[in-house]
Amino acid sequence: MPWSFLEGLDGGGRCLILGVAYPYIVREAVERLNPAEVVVVETSHEVLETEAKAVQGAVRVKPVFTRVIERVVELPSSSFDLVIAVNSLERAMQKRGFMTEVRRLLKEGGRVLIVTRLRTFFRRSGLKGGEFEKLISMDGFQVVHKRVSWGRATALLIKTTISQQP
Repeated sequence: MPWSFLEGLDGGGRCLILGVAYPYIVREAVERLNPAEVVVVETSHEVLETEAKAVQGAVRVKPVFTRVIERVVELPSSSFDLVIAVNSLERAMQKRGFMTEVRRLLKEGGRVLIVTRLRTFFRRSGLKGGEFEKLISMDGFQVVHKRVSWGRATALLIKTTISQQP
């Protein structure tokens, strides 16, 4: 996990983790980023329960169950400083809807870290390379960092004002 891209959240801020990609990602996020609150969205009750129990201390962890990873209606707009989505984008049925939802949930200037698998000759699951490029280039995001290699893609985006068409 490229935690070095996420420096600067120390001392507060709200962090949203969309989908639990690996065990104890929530605990690791709390230890490395020191947010005021972490909201974890997942499609599995068991995973949510395990992750909520894994964190001890002053940081509040709020588990949120959803049936589809790309739509989290109960969370308010513009309420997160950081969104972490590891292996979640490829699970979304509506990929553009996923990106639109991330944009809705982020505060202006908020960051999103997307790590996803890409489809390769040996791997049938994941995003197509061109699809990843289109999704991270959507209106409302500025690409700060992008890396594509060996069937994995990483992008750090910042929410910006959506450009107005004349």
